[in-house]
Amino acid sequence: DVVLPKIKRDDYVISVKRMSLIEHSGLVIKHFASDVCITDKQLSVANLKMKLPASSIEPDDFTLRYSSLKNLSKEIYSMNINAALKNAVLNPADFRCFYPKLKDFNRRFAVNLLFNGTLDKTANFNVNIKPLEDNSIVSLKGKVSNIHNPKNLLFSLADAKLYLTSAQIKDIVSLLPKKSAALERVSRALADVSWRGSLSGSTAALN
Repeated sequence: DVVLPKIKRDDYVISVKRMSLIEHSGLVIKHFASDVCITDKQLSVANLKMKLPASSIEPDDFTLRYSSLKNLSKEIYSMNINAALKNAVLNPADFRCFYPKLKDFNRRFAVNLLFNGTLDKTANFNVNIKPLEDNSIVSLKGKVSNIHNPKNLLFSLADAKLYLTSAQIKDIVSLLPKKSAALERVSRALADVSWRGSLSGSTAALN
């Protein structure tokens, strides 16, 4: 059920009470609902709920502000984004239509995320990822810059906590589009990994 009334020129309220989708590429959305308000100065999203076959996503309400609606696409990288995702459950296999290798990564994770900043400069973030099936964890808190350019993304982790089993390390390495023989040998040789500390660097070193 989708209600799309026009308030006045360039101002809309879109209310999606219930929607499902099966896309030919493999994306399956079992339930989607949201209330969206679009004006010439801001876009607000409230009550967003999305359920996929093995994932459930319900972010906090958020608002994007811009100089005018026609400039939204130009200003998306420079506008401040304040987003939160609490107690989400994500299964990477649900998103295999975007990256086919994810079809073999059929595991459910509890995900919490806080993000505040811009895509073109610097953003603060706090992310916690924990598989539902075991005690491993990835917890990262810090800053990231240059998000709009993933090949040269800069990161500074003030607090990073990792506990990964050897099987999970092998699964993660298998998802990489390119990997050296040395990396594969190391991943096969690693036992469980537990580490806590700080870290900074750039994705340019991985290219």
